[in-house]
Amino acid sequence: MVYPWILRTLIITVVAFLIVILVNKFLGTFLELIADLKQKNIEIAENEQSYREIFNSSADAIFIHDLEGNILEVNDAMLKTYGYTRADANRLSLDMLTSDVDDYTVNNAKEYLLEAKQSGKKVFDWLAKKKNGELFWVEVMLKRTHILGHKRILAIVTNIDEKKKNAIQLEKYKNHLELLVKERTEEVETTNEELKATNEELYAQREELTSTLEKLKSAQEKLVQAEKMASIGVLAAGVAHEINNPLNFIQGGATGLKDILEKCENSEEDAQVLLDAIHEGIERASAIVSSLNHFSRQGNTTMEDINIHEIIDNCLVIINNNLKGKVEVIKKYASDIPKLKGNDGKLHQAFLNILTNAEQAITKKGTIEINTSKNQHNLLVSIRDLSLIHISEPTRP
Repeated sequence: MVYPWILRTLIITVVAFLIVILVNKFLGTFLELIADLKQKNIEIAENEQSYREIFNSSADAIFIHDLEGNILEVNDAMLKTYGYTRADANRLSLDMLTSDVDDYTVNNAKEYLLEAKQSGKKVFDWLAKKKNGELFWVEVMLKRTHILGHKRILAIVTNIDEKKKNAIQLEKYKNHLELLVKERTEEVETTNEELKATNEELYAQREELTSTLEKLKSAQEKLVQAEKMASIGVLAAGVAHEINNPLNFIQGGATGLKDILEKCENSEEDAQVLLDAIHEGIERASAIVSSLNHFSRQGNTTMEDINIHEIIDNCLVIINNNLKGKVEVIKKYASDIPKLKGNDGKLHQAFLNILTNAEQAITKKGTIEINTSKNQHNLLVSIRDLSLIHISEPTRP
């Protein structure tokens, strides 16, 4: 009976020993776990402290939201930016920080949070509100992330109020300038249309004036032609009379010569007188025809050799019939006048007009004096009516 008791005692002792060994081993392991946990807690505390320091040292406002958009935590820069205290941090909500102006409402903010939750990131400008109600512009970057093992939405908010207001002001100024440019462009277009209409009107007037000028030119040419024809008529009458005179000489001489030759008595001396009369008539007719030839010459050349005295004398021959018995012509020609270069026909016409005007200006009887002279560079011709002491302007051929 003794042996079973001893056996049970031994079994109990062994079991107790094993239990002690197991307890000691478990206790050692537990103590190691406790030590590791303490170390982890120290590391976590240090990491949290570093996280806090980083979180609060940021110059930008930072919000931590859950996936529903609720504000879980904010940094010191957020409190400073929005004007809240740390005591206010636990009761902050989106409606307290939203301006609720135009599209900047709580519902829009929640939509942006939902987009960031789905896509992982969202960046936008936002009109925020401070605790005192002041509105200001911020740039918001929403980012889906994990913080301490939890899914969160991190919001980093940068104050861009001055920059945004400057941009808005610039945009307003730009729009104002565009409006001014548009208005000025419309004014310029209107002015251009008016100018175009005015130009068209002026063009029509110019066409009308051109047509009128053409008509006036045609009328002037007709008047000049008519005046020329009248002058030619007067000239022709005088020339006809002048030619008739030498023809009368020739006719009379020829008749007388015929009679003398028929009588054949003392015919030589009488025949000579008649021959002289015929010769004089021929010379006078030839001179008139020569003068007319000079007067009627055409061409625009100014390089013809001309003798100014011959031109004046030819003109006097042409109007001799008008001068006879009415006007005495005194010619004072310079002896050293050289031949010149000019247009012979036009100079004949010019002097004929001057002398004809001078003759027509004398109503009864008068004297016309013609002077020629020269200086270093010019030939001077003066024609004056001595009865009126009228001196015409010198003519420079």
